[in-house]
Amino acid sequence: MSENGSTPTFDFSGVSREWSQQFFKLAQIATRAQITLQRPLRPDATPEQIEAFYDKQDKALDIIGELSDQQLALIAQVLKEVPEDWLISGAPGGLDWSDKASYQWIQDDHYAEILQMVQSGEARKKAKN
Repeated sequence: MSENGSTPTFDFSGVSREWSQQFFKLAQIATRAQITLQRPLRPDATPEQIEAFYDKQDKALDIIGELSDQQLALIAQVLKEVPEDWLISGAPGGLDWSDKASYQWIQDDHYAEILQMVQSGEARKKAKN
């Protein structure tokens, strides 16, 4: 939640169980990719193992990028309003949160908070419906 108590508004009345399954499946895949990125390179790795290690790292980064876009498309189906103080300076008024282009105006830490709210179920508990 923002320091001043404002939070985004969600509406889950238009999404089904399939939406939830898809969102959480994406989150699981992203978590696996993040774990791959956190694994250290073995100090005794052979040149082949080093190459395979960095190939896995590159693939994990690609996966995270693709999943980010897919998660954004799902978020855009349920996010209805974002507090003004969550936006970067210069953001235009009247942003349409069903339009993925509007998300460029959300401060990065607050977008991460929105993702966390949806992943944890907090967004659904606070939803309009």
